[in-house]
Amino acid sequence: TTEIYTLSLHDALPISSFWSFPGLTIFELRNNRLEGEIPPTVSNARNLTGFLISGNSFSGQLPEGICELEQLQIIDISSNRFSGKLPSCITKLNKLLKLDVQENSITGEIPTSVTTWTDLTELNLSGNQFSGTIPAELGELPDLTYLDLSENLLSGEIPSDLSKLKLNMFNLSNNRLQGRVPSAFDNEIFISSLVGNSDLCSPDLKPLPSCQKRRPISLVLVGILSALSGILVVSFLWLLIKSKKLNL
Repeated sequence: TTEIYTLSLHDALPISSFWSFPGLTIFELRNNRLEGEIPPTVSNARNLTGFLISGNSFSGQLPEGICELEQLQIIDISSNRFSGKLPSCITKLNKLLKLDVQENSITGEIPTSVTTWTDLTELNLSGNQFSGTIPAELGELPDLTYLDLSENLLSGEIPSDLSKLKLNMFNLSNNRLQGRVPSAFDNEIFISSLVGNSDLCSPDLKPLPSCQKRRPISLVLVGILSALSGILVVSFLWLLIKSKKLNL
């Protein structure tokens, strides 16, 4: 195990040399002042189960090489300066228990192929620039109890499938979500988890606006036809009056 925790390290660290250590199972460099990018050679650490580098200034994109670490159970890269998209292959890590990437500048959409994360208990993507919709497939993760997607650019409706989860932590606040709040989350205890989405609505939860009831299509058509009939009647009367004036 290689573990360097909360030391006053700074600048770039030649971490490329670490990955070839045969006994490396946990790589922990949290809460330092390290910077630079994670090299593709991270793929050499085939026995790695924990990758914990939160609270530094690492930047760039998380390399696809991390997807080759099939034993990984914990990835914590929170509070760094990572950007770009998460590698799409990250869902191949089917032993993941925790994925924490909060407080970076990661973009792109949340992968839809998340059903491979059958052991995942914690997913924290907050404080990034994720866009697109929330995958309904997240509701199929049997052990997920912690879900924080707040402070992103997510849009669309909240999938009702999320109600299948037994969540201890749930936060979708400060995104661009819209539509009616699913009935399972239409409860006061979820207000703080939903605020900051100006286009979300609920009949009961304040300060969310009330949802306007949609009129049946038949009533809308009746209204349109009535308006057109009124216009035709008025136009006919106007033409009739005008023709009489011309005949006088």
